[in-house]
Amino acid sequence: KAVVEGCEKLDTDWLSLNATATLPPETRIEFRARVAETRDELQDPGLRIYGPWVRSNEEDQLPADLGELPGGRFVQLEIFLVSTDREATPILRGYDVQFQCQLEE
Repeated sequence: KAVVEGCEKLDTDWLSLNATATLPPETRIEFRARVAETRDELQDPGLRIYGPWVRSNEEDQLPADLGELPGGRFVQLEIFLVSTDREATPILRGYDVQFQCQLEE
């Protein structure tokens, strides 16, 4: 799991998720997200889980539009490395979450 912090004093608009990876055949990486105002709230088992967004050789849903995510200062990503081949492993090289801070009126 990884936590991305958005805007401290302004509302956060979550925009997109992208990742770079090495993906042998029969492997994939799945991303799921939860949003909360505080890090502690991310532990709430009742939080809605968004996704999954998948990157594989057969299916590529990245960059993912995160516009459906509600506002919240923190996003927790759950990242799953999946393989149906015992000899192959996906490698996540990096990920990027884009967001913007809403301007106060």
